Amino acid sequence: MARNKYQGLSENERVLEALDPGFFPLDERQITDYLQLINNYSKQIKYFNSKNEESGNWQDFFLSDDIFLLAEILHFDFKNIESQKINLLQSFDTFADIEKKTEVWVSVFKLCLQMLQQVDRWYSLASKYNKNRFPTKLEEELSAIIEYVLAEQFRRLISIDIGKPAIDFPFGPFDMPYDNFSKIWKIDTALPENIFDRGDSSIEKLGFALKQLLILYRNIFKSVSTLQNKAQGILKMELEKDTHEPHIGLLLAFIQLLQVQQHHLNDLTKKHLNYYYGEILKQKFGGEHPDAAFVCFKMSDYKKQVIVPKGTNLLAGQDQIGNLIRYQTKEEALLNNAQIVDIKTLFVSRNPLIDSFSQFRMVNGIFKSSILQKSDSKDGWPTLGEDQTFKVDDDRNMEEAYLGVILASPCLHLSSGNREVELIFELEKSSIQQLTMLLVDMANNRGLSPEEIFYEIFEEAFSISLTIETGWYKLSNYKVILPEDFSSAQLAINFSLSRKVPGIVTYNEEIHQAGVTLEQPAIKIALSNNAKVYPYSFLDRLQLNEIQILVKVKKLGDYNLFNSYGPLDASHAIEFLGPMPKKGDYFMIGSRELFTKNITDLEISWKYGTFPFEEGGLKEYFESYQRGIENDSFKIALSSRSDYQFNPFKVEKRQVFALFEQNKKKGIHPSRSLEKIDVKKLEIKPDYQLKNEEIELFHQNSSTGFLKFELINPSMGFGFEVYPKLFSDTVTHNAAQSGLLKGEGDKRPIPNNPFVPTINDLNIDYVSKHTIVLDERRIYENNPETGEAIYHLHPFGKQLLFEKGKAYGYNLFPQYDQEGYLFLGLEGIEAGEKFSLLFDLEKSEKWEIGRQPNPVWVYLNNDQWKLFQPQDVLKDQTKGLIETGVVSLRLPKDAQRSKKIMPDNRFWIGVNLRSKAELVSKTKQIYTNPVMAEYKMDNANQERTYPLPPFTIGEMEEPILGIIGVIQPLQSFGGKKKLSDIQYFNKVSERLRHKNRAISRWDIERLVLNQFEKVGQVKCIGNFQNQNFVQKGNIVVIVIPKIEDSSKFYEPTFSQGELNRIKEFLQKLSNPFVQIEVRNPTYEYLRIKGKVIFNGLESGEGIMNLVNDSAQFVCPWFFANKMQAALGGSIKISDFFNFIQGQPYVDYLTGFSIAQIKADSSNKVFLVDTANEDFTGEVLEGGTPWSVFLLSMNHDFEVLEKAEYHEATPTKLSEMRIGEDLLIGSEDFQENLWNNGNDLGDKSQNKDEGDDNQFWFKLKL
Repeated sequence: MARNKYQGLSENERVLEALDPGFFPLDERQITDYLQLINNYSKQIKYFNSKNEESGNWQDFFLSDDIFLLAEILHFDFKNIESQKINLLQSFDTFADIEKKTEVWVSVFKLCLQMLQQVDRWYSLASKYNKNRFPTKLEEELSAIIEYVLAEQFRRLISIDIGKPAIDFPFGPFDMPYDNFSKIWKIDTALPENIFDRGDSSIEKLGFALKQLLILYRNIFKSVSTLQNKAQGILKMELEKDTHEPHIGLLLAFIQLLQVQQHHLNDLTKKHLNYYYGEILKQKFGGEHPDAAFVCFKMSDYKKQVIVPKGTNLLAGQDQIGNLIRYQTKEEALLNNAQIVDIKTLFVSRNPLIDSFSQFRMVNGIFKSSILQKSDSKDGWPTLGEDQTFKVDDDRNMEEAYLGVILASPCLHLSSGNREVELIFELEKSSIQQLTMLLVDMANNRGLSPEEIFYEIFEEAFSISLTIETGWYKLSNYKVILPEDFSSAQLAINFSLSRKVPGIVTYNEEIHQAGVTLEQPAIKIALSNNAKVYPYSFLDRLQLNEIQILVKVKKLGDYNLFNSYGPLDASHAIEFLGPMPKKGDYFMIGSRELFTKNITDLEISWKYGTFPFEEGGLKEYFESYQRGIENDSFKIALSSRSDYQFNPFKVEKRQVFALFEQNKKKGIHPSRSLEKIDVKKLEIKPDYQLKNEEIELFHQNSSTGFLKFELINPSMGFGFEVYPKLFSDTVTHNAAQSGLLKGEGDKRPIPNNPFVPTINDLNIDYVSKHTIVLDERRIYENNPETGEAIYHLHPFGKQLLFEKGKAYGYNLFPQYDQEGYLFLGLEGIEAGEKFSLLFDLEKSEKWEIGRQPNPVWVYLNNDQWKLFQPQDVLKDQTKGLIETGVVSLRLPKDAQRSKKIMPDNRFWIGVNLRSKAELVSKTKQIYTNPVMAEYKMDNANQERTYPLPPFTIGEMEEPILGIIGVIQPLQSFGGKKKLSDIQYFNKVSERLRHKNRAISRWDIERLVLNQFEKVGQVKCIGNFQNQNFVQKGNIVVIVIPKIEDSSKFYEPTFSQGELNRIKEFLQKLSNPFVQIEVRNPTYEYLRIKGKVIFNGLESGEGIMNLVNDSAQFVCPWFFANKMQAALGGSIKISDFFNFIQGQPYVDYLTGFSIAQIKADSSNKVFLVDTANEDFTGEVLEGGTPWSVFLLSMNHDFEVLEKAEYHEATPTKLSEMRIGEDLLIGSEDFQENLWNNGNDLGDKSQNKDEGDDNQFWFKLKL
């Protein structure tokens, strides 16, 4: 039931019947009319035999041929029988008297019998006059319909007749001529059946009996109607036979000759119109327009360029009589060897269904795809990618992309020990505004502090890995440090590596395979795709001024030890100054890690081995040496090896440390820690390319890598040089005192043995800090020799950000400001050359009124994407990738092959769109070297296939050197066939009225249908009666395309490009002050819910049939070309219920409800559910004048085991599917759905306290 009676204009409705030459024929008799006339007339003519005696009539003379019997069947008036039945039923409902109702029942019974008698008569006549051995086609059809359908109905009719109860109804069996029926009916098996046993009163019993009788009537009527339909085909077949009797053949020849004159007579109206329109008004018949097709040429490898002249003939086979079908190129074309060898897409998702607790549309994921073109592919792929957020794995056609940054620095040489690393990103102050704004916005919406939001987001924002010997080591823990004041524009990442973590080593492409060139150890910081909140929006605007790398290492274990005598084994206690340490002896530490970075703090400690004394220390131990030894007398001088010398070069400038530390008891501390080493005095010049093998041994040619500790005091060393003489003198002296020798005096103490100190557990702690400056004002501060480098990790490659002290960019992470991207890798072309691409596009189903996509073309220069200049975009027939067409470009002269950002060292071009990438059509295929060719109308009457199927054009009429092949990948388009008579008359008639001006609704609708063949229905809507939808001075033109394939249910819509062309056409013909909007209808889905019992069908089959039948009930226009879509229409709920209940396979239906997803004048979507308590209406109406109902393929049918009443229950949000039941529209309403009093979820928020029936809600997933 339509809310507005006028539903617009379709091609069928457009035609004026009065202009059809066949609308009012002067003689409208058909051949069946003549046959029936002869048959009836022959009954009236008496037949006299050879004895001149009357013997019947002449009918048998004709009925011997089935064509007369078929004519009689075709003239049987079924409409009259159906009208009688309807009148009888109306009388039954009107009458209150049982006798009158009984008479109606009897009359319906006799109607059934009348139809059966007629079929029996036809069967008898067909059998009687068939003298052949085999039955005729008509006889076969009659036998089949009787044996398999009608005989059973007839026997039940007899059973009802003989089973009528005489008590309730005072009449016995009817006096019916059952015995006159043919034996094929087998009526002897009929048994009495009482159908008058349902109900308490006689009227109720009679009513039930009438329903049973109507079932029989319906089956009989349907079968006889089917027979009549088949009779038309049988008659046509019989007329074409050449086996008729001579007198019948002569009669048929006469009728056919008569029809020739009949045709001339009926052509009078057509001749009149042709004379008036053609001769008087001089209107040309016209209408024919040649179709065009895209062809693509294949060149030989040895030719770089070939010119195809305009007008080059291409062959598309032959017509039916052998004439060549030619197409001509419409323009000169310059061909080359350009080929698309790689296709990639990227999509930046800002899905409005993801509730980020922010008013801003934040990025929730980035997806990438590599497209493999297949020549036989029928399905298109998203040209600029598409959102994958809510797709299951099996439905995804893109994968998650990883974005990040790789930083290499010698500061990251972290071979061992407990290592703490902090990366401090000093940012441009203006670039941190977006981060702070988002944090504050989310904090306000959630009632938390910005600090809490910060740590929640960045807790798992990154995936961080470092280079180790076997590959990448992924950190399990890290911490992003919030600055004390955001005005400081600083962000830091801190993490620790225990001694168990393998050493961080120099990047090796064979092992780490990141596709970059690095000389130092590297850290990779990638955005985590598993984070609760995807962090890209918080980071994408951050710009770097500098990066500080701060490392703190404790207990460095990767070093080599040496002393004056050679290498030492640090796995046990070592005599670090040698076996007989003396002044000048030394020990050295060889460490690559310490000499490849900038050391700011250094601490070296060790533990001593067992001392030969306990108390008193060295002073007491060496007291007998009489050299004035104190505990701090043993000094070591520290120097470092750089530039082939130990620094400081002057010995007196070297730092001196006491070798031993005195404890509180004036003894020697068992360990020693050198905490106050002045690193600057060591004059270390880092060798950023130092290799481990260079410090394995020390020799005079060693350039760097060693710390040297030289014993400089006391002069006696540890006594080994003085001990022999001192011991001898002491013994001699003491012996003299004992009388063994001459002399007098006190005895001297025997000197202790020389002492060889040992150490173990040598520990090196240090702090290193490197700063990478990206601020171009301070770029001179960088040391280009460090080997430090920074690369951005892009979805398909890498991009150099910093190398050799020079910055090539400033952003912390790669920038993807657009929503959708397409990248095309090219070969066979050089910079500055022209090339053309044919995009075979498939219309996007996600159109949106008023949004024309405007994608931009880019190319690669030095791994940077640059915009094509307008003069280099030569042609774009796709209207911004909306419709199939050719894009011609000139590859800019500064275009360069990719280095890292895209793969395989080739030219890359791209096209991207900032928002609404779903409006761009899907791509089936992209071809190179396309040229448009148009049909050459050599012969106006040439019979050919239109449109021309793909791959029909396959050769050139005259070969061109360098071209080895030509294909036509797509069917032809744009042509118009010659107008038929009725089309010509209708077109001229309309032109006489609208005069090619779009003034009224009548004019606009017919102009659109005449100009655009794809339009199936058009409706013009103005402000009158639509004030809430159309402003004064504006008109809205709704267009619905012709249904291409009714077997596949879809939303028929036009692309934005097609809508724009219709709008431009109308604007040229209309008042310049009128604002015209051309749009597709708004499709509003109906979702059915109910509980059902099926009759004889399994649950799955029953539900499938119910859905299919319901779809035809809701939108019959989709399945029947002659019907119109009900724009702004409505559906009566009871009609829908009765329709389902009336299906023969449905026994019982209860709990029935309909959920309508409805749009209003402000383009907001809300839900209307007939099961809701607040819903009191009987009709569901479209939300706008251009709304059209479609049936959702998702339903909630529950199959019951027994018939029990159930209340209808509202549809819940959890029962709906995103993208199928839930319609997501434009940015204007994003995730907001309007719920008319229906509780769709627990997260509802009252929008207007004054209206309890209105709720906004956000969908959270």
